Amino acid sequence: MSDIDCDAAAEAASYEYVMDCKDEEIARLRAEADALRKDAERYRWLRDQHASEGRSFHVREPNSEVVSRNLDFAIDAAMGADA
Repeated sequence: MSDIDCDAAAEAASYEYVMDCKDEEIARLRAEADALRKDAERYRWLRDQHASEGRSFHVREPNSEVVSRNLDFAIDAAMGADA
């Protein structure tokens, strides 16, 4: 193989590697966007609730991972009940 062929092969291999990395990054960013979208939907749902409708949410330990996860599940369930 000539030097030119080797350079072309190296460039092609590098391009494939870069494209694989970009595909992985795109997948990661899509997953992040989906999670952020779900959080935004929860926020909007909570924001649009009114005390006169009988629902009230109180978070005692907002920095606790367990409380946050359970709160997400509770909000998702309530949002599903409204659908």
